[in-house]
Formats: sequence, C-alpha cells, structure tokens
Amino acid sequence: MNRLKLLLFGAFSLFLIFAAYPVSKAQDDGPTVPCPPTFENFNPHDSFYICFGSTIYDTIVATSYDVAQILTITKLSGPGDFISVPGPSPDSGFYSYTPTTEGSYEVVYKVRDSGGRSFQATKTYYIFFNHPPTIITGDTSIYDCAPDNNYGYDIIATDYENDELTYSLLDGTGSIDPISGLITYSADTSGAYCFKVEAADSCGADTADICINIVLNRPPIIEGFSQKITLCIPDSICFAIGAFDPDVNDSLVINMIEGPGAFEMFGAD
Repeated sequence: MNRLKLLLFGAFSLFLIFAAYPVSKAQDDGPTVPCPPTFENFNPHDSFYICFGSTIYDTIVATSYDVAQILTITKLSGPGDFISVPGPSPDSGFYSYTPTTEGSYEVVYKVRDSGGRSFQATKTYYIFFNHPPTIITGDTSIYDCAPDNNYGYDIIATDYENDELTYSLLDGTGSIDPISGLITYSADTSGAYCFKVEAADSCGADTADICINIVLNRPPIIEGFSQKITLCIPDSICFAIGAFDPDVNDSLVINMIEGPGAFEMFGAD
C-alpha cells in the first residue's frame, strides 16, 4: 500500500513539474516590444532628367507592424514642399520641388507613430537639366551666274542631349522642312532675303534672324548686225557689234566664235 502511494505521489509530482514548465518559460521571455515604423520601398538615391523650370515629385510611404498606430510623416530638412496627413499604416506623404540649378541635394524624412516610436531616412536627389538646342547657322551670301529663282539654305542646330529637333519658320517668305531645317524660297532680284527661324526640342527652343544676300548676275546681251550689202568688186566690209550687261559694273569681253573674217574688240562697257 505504501509502495502504491509512493508511485502515485511521484507521478503527481512529475505532472506538476511538466505543467508548470510552460508558465515559467513565458515569464522568462518578458514583454514583446513593438518595432518602430519604417519607410516602404525607400530608395536613398533618385535621379531626375527635367526641363528647366519643371517640378519634380516624389511619394514617401511609411508602414508599421502595429496597424493600430497612427503614423505622421514629416520633412526634417532639405528644399521643397512636403504634404502629409496622419493616418494608419500605410501612410503617404507627397514631396515637390522646382530646382533652379543642376546638382544634388538631400532631404531628410521622419515617420513617427502614436506610441512615440520614430524612424528617419535621408534621400539624395540628382537633378539634370535638358538643354535647349543652339542654332549655329548664320548669315550668308549667294552669287549666282545662272539664276533659276529657286533657292535653298540649310539651318543647322546642335543639341547637347542629341534630342530630335523641330524647325519652324517664324518670319520670312518661303518654307522650311521641319525635320531637316532646309529653307526654300524664291528670289528674282538681287538683295537681302531675311528669315526668322526656330529650332526646338521637347524642353526649349532657340531662334535666329538669318539674312541671305543674293547677287543674281544676269547674262549680257549682244546687239547683232543684220544687213544686205552689195559689192561691185571685192572689198572689205566693216561693221560694229555692240553688247551691254544689265548688271551695273560688270566687265564685258566679246569674242568671235565662228564665221569668216577677223574680229577686233576695241571698247568695253
């Protein structure tokens, strides 16, 4: 009987020890400390290729493991504006800035939950401006000995980013190819033909006033001789050939190309 009591007492003692073990382990772990909030998909570096005067935008998202917390996102330092309304996880803030120069700058963001836990991170923004094209074509002169009234002149522009350019004729009589920049126009008299042209990319444009001085050299005119002459005996016949040039100050040279006799030039207009 005593042996049975001893066995029962031993089994009951083991059960008490086994049952008490989990309680003892939970007490040893201590209370769970919630993690602070953090930023979601936060890239510490970001680059923007923009036109001068454009505004960059960025969205900052914060999250918390404790969904009961209210998050507040703020901008601690750096240029630009930041708007955010406190709210549960995930919460968002919206950043905007209009850079005036190229380069890099830092913005520091902070998120804080309603329990007082916080986290902050720094983001570096790199700004690159798209530069407008530059027209490098200038004034020119054309001397044409065989005028046909139709002329062309190439407008050339360079672009730092090698962007596609669009050419426009802002003033002047003629037309311009929007892709190649070729101006076509008509000229029936000598003089200056002036145009205002534009070369543009997606961010800006350059304009230029270009004048083309055209000298049209018209051909001279020969005053021929035609007359019937009757001779009784062989004799010499002399007659004058005249010529003039509609272009003032041009020098003329008259040559005999074919026919009998001799020709001598003795004067010039």
